[in-house]
Amino acid sequence: MSNTTTIVFDCFGVLYQDAFKQFLDDHAKIMPEPREHYYDLARQNEQGYIEDAEFYSELSEATGIAPDEIKQGFRSTDSLNLNVVQIIQDLRATGNYKIAMLTNIEREFLQRFLDNHEIGHLFDTLMASSETPYIKPQREIFEALEERIGTPFAEWYFIDDTRDNVEAAASYGIKSHLFTTSDELREELSKLGLL
Repeated sequence: MSNTTTIVFDCFGVLYQDAFKQFLDDHAKIMPEPREHYYDLARQNEQGYIEDAEFYSELSEATGIAPDEIKQGFRSTDSLNLNVVQIIQDLRATGNYKIAMLTNIEREFLQRFLDNHEIGHLFDTLMASSETPYIKPQREIFEALEERIGTPFAEWYFIDDTRDNVEAAASYGIKSHLFTTSDELREELSKLGLL
């Protein structure tokens, strides 16, 4: 993997432990629609097609929990995966890579997360889906990041917790890893000689 110059991380589900997924897990039995409906709703919100108020209102109708309580719950239960932070720090310490983030989320929310945890400095480049008309796994959002960071797909190593995103990235010629645990990621990076 000596031609790898850029390592691209997803945020939510990799660096950030996902409160939305936990919310769906906790309330699945009472929510009237299948899980995919709520993921679709979240994607529409991430892309700016529906406002936060509509998103939280629908979750409220489905669970009987007040919208503000749901929103506050997301903020208070989201947590940083410190093991992934250490991996990023270790990668940066090699001096061999640009470190980027590509995530399906609203940029302001992402910036608040990074600022709250004081980790924005770990990334050379950030791209949130709300900055473009696209979301992962669409090729166009990868191309937008490629233009911003200045390295071609062939030099990337992409890490995401969503199989569709990983498979799509691989089809675009990007070396990719389906994230499950930080230990597995570290082992894979070491095996490939990246760490």
